[in-house]
Amino acid sequence: MKPLTERDHDILTALAAYARTTYPWRKQHARPLDLGGWNGSHHSGTLNKLVRRGLVARSRPPIAGRKGSQRYWLTDAGRAAVEKEGTP
Repeated sequence: MKPLTERDHDILTALAAYARTTYPWRKQHARPLDLGGWNGSHHSGTLNKLVRRGLVARSRPPIAGRKGSQRYWLTDAGRAAVEKEGTP
């Protein structure tokens, strides 16, 4: 597997930080907007790339048809990648 790019690492770090700072006792589903994304930014594309690599998982909430409804969270492999890189 190719090493993570700086952008990949930044998104993984942001996702880990979001999970720690919101409600750490439950699995956090973050939207790209929660991680600093905006319309046309790379955040959704990078998150989808990390989904294909197995570092991030995604789902849709029960309300179908809403724009921006993708939710992402770290998998165990993603947590290990963040810890391996020495991210706090």
